[in-house]
Amino acid sequence: DAANLVDLVTSDITSVAAIDEDTAFLTGDGAGKPLGILPSSGNGNSLTEVASGNASALTADGIKGLKRGIASQYRQNGRWVANSDTYALIEKLKDGSGQYIFGDLSDSGMLLGREALESDAMPDVAATAYPLLFADMSGYWVVERAGLTIVRFQDSNTGINKVEYHVRRRIGGRPVETWKMAVMDVNAS
Repeated sequence: DAANLVDLVTSDITSVAAIDEDTAFLTGDGAGKPLGILPSSGNGNSLTEVASGNASALTADGIKGLKRGIASQYRQNGRWVANSDTYALIEKLKDGSGQYIFGDLSDSGMLLGREALESDAMPDVAATAYPLLFADMSGYWVVERAGLTIVRFQDSNTGINKVEYHVRRRIGGRPVETWKMAVMDVNAS
C-alpha cells in the first residue's frame, strides 16, 4: 500500500526497457524485435566498412578514416558509438613521442569533434569485429505503435495481497539509409 511503489516499479521498467531497446537498435536480429544497425554484432546490413589498420587493434589512422567513411553532408550529424572498453583503448593510443592522441572521452564526451555515445551492446575490439560505429542516426528509423503502457491489477483474479503489473510496448526499428553509417572493421587492410 506504499504510495510511491507504482512510481518505483515504473522507473525500473522504463530503465530496463531503455537498455533492451539500445541493444535491439544496435544488434537486434529483427525476429520479434527491431533490426539493429549491426545485427548479431556483425555487418549484416552491409554498412561502409573502414579497416582499423591492424589485424587485432584500433589505430588513430583507422579512427580518422572511419569519420570520413560517410559522405560530408551526413558527417556533421555523425555520432560515435562504442562500448566503454573500446573507448578506453582509444584513449590509450599514443603518437611516436608517447603523447596521447585523443583526450579523455569520458570527460569531454567527444571524439574528433563529434559526440561519443557509449553502449554495452557494441562488441569488443577483436580481429574481424565491428567495435566502432560512426553514423548520422537519422538513417535509422524507429516506429512505435503505442507508447509504453503499465497497467496495475489488484482484484479477485490476482489473489489476496497480490498485485500484477502488465507492461506493453510495440516498437520497431531498422536501418533505412545505410549510406549514413560506417563501421570499423578490425583488420589490417
